[in-house]
Amino acid sequence: MSAVAHVWRASPLEAETVAELLVEFRDHLGRTWPSENAFHAGVERLIDQRDCDFLLAAASEGAPARGVAQLRVRFEVWRAGFVLRLEDAEIVR
Repeated sequence: MSAVAHVWRASPLEAETVAELLVEFRDHLGRTWPSENAFHAGVERLIDQRDCDFLLAAASEGAPARGVAQLRVRFEVWRAGFVLRLEDAEIVR
């Protein structure tokens, strides 16, 4: 039997969870920058914007989020349309 993860769009009330998971990703990469404050401020700024979504993932519904992805939608002249980009993604073990 395969495991099924629960994935949902983060609400503004989950901005802290999103930022904390991104900080864990930064730490996993062995970096110290951007600062935790910068991550929190950045997520707070982006989470309400129409061109950005954060997805959270958990092992099952009701479990704590252990994964995050940042998606951005932009219009591109070369494609004459909107393009969805995966900007950051991390699963914390």
